[in-house]
Amino acid sequence: MSQLRDVYQAGFTHQTYTPKHKLSIGIPVLSNTSIMYMSPSYSLKEIQNPNQEVSINKLFATLNDRNVVRFNLETDIFHIRKKIRNYVFDFNISNKFHYKQMFPRDFYKLMTFQYVDETGRGQKLDISGLDWQLTHYNQYALGAVKLGPVWSYGVRAKFLQGLSHVQLYTKDNQVNIDPDFYDINIQNPLILRSSLPSALDTSGIEPFSAGDYLGSFKNKGFATDFSGSYQFRRQHHFYATLNNIGFIVWANNPTAWQTSKDLKIDGANYDQFSGNGLTDSFGDTLIKKYFPERRNLKRYTTWLTPQLLLSYRYEVASFASLQASISIDYYKQFWPGLMLGADVSMKRYITIAPNISYRYNQFNVGFGAVVKPGPLQFFVATDNIIGIIAPADTYYTTLRFGMNIVLKKIGPQQQQMTDKSQW
Repeated sequence: MSQLRDVYQAGFTHQTYTPKHKLSIGIPVLSNTSIMYMSPSYSLKEIQNPNQEVSINKLFATLNDRNVVRFNLETDIFHIRKKIRNYVFDFNISNKFHYKQMFPRDFYKLMTFQYVDETGRGQKLDISGLDWQLTHYNQYALGAVKLGPVWSYGVRAKFLQGLSHVQLYTKDNQVNIDPDFYDINIQNPLILRSSLPSALDTSGIEPFSAGDYLGSFKNKGFATDFSGSYQFRRQHHFYATLNNIGFIVWANNPTAWQTSKDLKIDGANYDQFSGNGLTDSFGDTLIKKYFPERRNLKRYTTWLTPQLLLSYRYEVASFASLQASISIDYYKQFWPGLMLGADVSMKRYITIAPNISYRYNQFNVGFGAVVKPGPLQFFVATDNIIGIIAPADTYYTTLRFGMNIVLKKIGPQQQQMTDKSQW
């Protein structure tokens, strides 16, 4: 997406991109939809048997000690961007749904009853760092950029309206399995906390209206993006951006369920369980029997997933450029990625942007395009075409598409005046 510089949404990659149009307006809901999926440890195809069912043996052959899965679905509700002289201002409202988990390898063993070693004895399992969470929120972002002939700077302030959050986690935790009767002993608590429009209890979630869900501002958060760029001899452009430095404070019905310290669960030989029996027995035991009554909290805080982006762009001609980018996300650990790409504008209506990348243990081939018939600007971008065509065979993929209204194109003479202007 970073190669499609005239598209407003590319500004969430590098805010200091110089737009080619003075005005960009987002059509509600249609303006932008973004999907991201990552599972670096395994693809769905790798863990399936010939009948396309999940194979436990294949799953454990691919697992790492720490296994992360993330899925993001984001939709723009509205945006407007306006260039005034050497300043660019924008306002954006977007809806974001984020799922992320970090399951230790031993937690998979616990959940699938694979905790008996080769001698038939119970094992000791380490489930430290377990994390599973769902987050849904609205983002209201206001940004400003100062464009200069050499240096440009941008900042974006984001107010976050938390809608709902559910999280299961534990920190340092060991599980001992009785070698004879397979009793389970979890040394430290598992914590299930939530912030929902209505209270979560053993019978489920109490009914609530859409107005209660979307109209509540009890969960508040704040985040910032920082961006800067440097231009050297017109052809060389360097960009640096730090995104999503922020948090949400959850105060709408915040509750926590916690297992007892040294929790003991009566065991059984896992061979006697199959199909739904395994899931039902374990779920009923762990959730209903061993979590105590809920504990009301005053509030709790969660943090966004920060990202660092560094890019270099070489302008081959006024209609073509080459780009290299390094990105680093942080969730439980650092996740680096590398992208090499190009963009070419053909006439005034079409821009194409092929790229190759390496991220999350996978080489990818991606493609982006912008088509602009009149004031409407259509765009689509992905960094993994194979992941879109064959999602079961990928570790990572992104897809972004949408439509904007762009007006008042900046001509070459005006662009040159902007580049040469003094602060």
